[in-house]
Amino acid sequence: MIFRADVTATNRLGQTAYDIAYFWNHANTMDVLRPSTEKQREPVYYFTTSALNRASERRKDRKWLLHAQSDSRTNFYVFVKGFSLIQMTKDGMKLRRYGHKEIETLIQNPSCEVILLGVKTEGAPIFALSLKSGRSYIFLSAIVRPSVHG
Repeated sequence: MIFRADVTATNRLGQTAYDIAYFWNHANTMDVLRPSTEKQREPVYYFTTSALNRASERRKDRKWLLHAQSDSRTNFYVFVKGFSLIQMTKDGMKLRRYGHKEIETLIQNPSCEVILLGVKTEGAPIFALSLKSGRSYIFLSAIVRPSVHG
């Protein structure tokens, strides 16, 4: 019995099974999945389909980073001892997002590390805020009101 599959089927990112096999470097699987009519082509990579620009050219620009942290469009995702803060929504759980005004005092805390994650296509900077101690989280709980960012 011979089984056949549509090797041109794609996931929501536009990747075929071949693209995923290529990403994980599964050469034998790639040989099986490569359509016979298709020549060697460049696959769709996982991380390049993201709407987030990693902004590598901005990471060492201290002036830009400070300005970006106070931009009204900026979002911060907070992590306490490596664990992300989440919130419940009607659609389930999601990462808790904060605006600059909500955490501007906390950013000054020496136990906080601010890390640029990237910039959205519309130019909004995204940062992670890593809190090294539980005390920082208690401080965060005391100063943060419910988010208007969702």
